[in-house]
Amino acid sequence: MGGSTIKAAIVDDHSELAEYHGKYSKATSAEDRQKWANQYQWELARHTVAEELVLYPAFEKHLGPLGSDVTARERAEHQAQKELQYRMERMGVQDEAYQGVFDQLQKELAEHVIEEEATLDKLELVLTPEENESLTHALEHIKAYLPTRAHPGTHQSPPFETIEGMLLAPIDRFKDLFVKWPTKEDKKAE
Repeated sequence: MGGSTIKAAIVDDHSELAEYHGKYSKATSAEDRQKWANQYQWELARHTVAEELVLYPAFEKHLGPLGSDVTARERAEHQAQKELQYRMERMGVQDEAYQGVFDQLQKELAEHVIEEEATLDKLELVLTPEENESLTHALEHIKAYLPTRAHPGTHQSPPFETIEGMLLAPIDRFKDLFVKWPTKEDKKAE
């Protein structure tokens, strides 16, 4: 997916996650619910770490104390989201607590994006078009190398987060081989 600006790329990811949660909620079989939950978790894991590695340093660099304050709050929110996601990964959709954990995760994410998207507006006001394009490219590009599962016990800031992420990503990708995913037809269906 992605977007033409850093805000568009982030908003696109947020919309995609809400869409996957919605498709999970509408699915009629446990197998389909699990596929959508897997897709959601895969995208959220990559999105979260990409923000931490690319977006949050940009907040701090370009927005000064405001950027540092927002980054600190958002890293704490990400940690809580990673812990919920980690719980989901240890359950299956047939677990009676699963729906509640998933709904709580989506609720927390929806609340999280409000401040983040407002801060993105401020960031885009101070970025040159070239800086914005570079950040957008970096965000989209780095996702190919990031973990696809939540790892709440890892470091939450660079450079250790980057190193741990690069070490965990191949293990996550191996695990992904044994998980069911929505098909292209599932993604196109409304």
